[in-house]
Amino acid sequence: MATGDSDTHTVEEMKDIIDGMSQEDLCRKWRFAHAGDPFLQGEVGEYFSQKLREKGGMTPEISKRIGWDG
Repeated sequence: MATGDSDTHTVEEMKDIIDGMSQEDLCRKWRFAHAGDPFLQGEVGEYFSQKLREKGGMTPEISKRIGWDG
């Protein structure tokens, strides 16, 4: 799952990347992203949050699978 950063992707490209991510991919990004990750800020961050909620959010099962070690 290559996500790059906002310097290499437009907002629409970032949204397209988010659309292609699975629920588990979104949860992994949510848990392990560094502070300031452009996918979790501003307009794109709001879109990310919306898509994560639509796909079912962080579940106990996904949380256990992805762990805390990144």
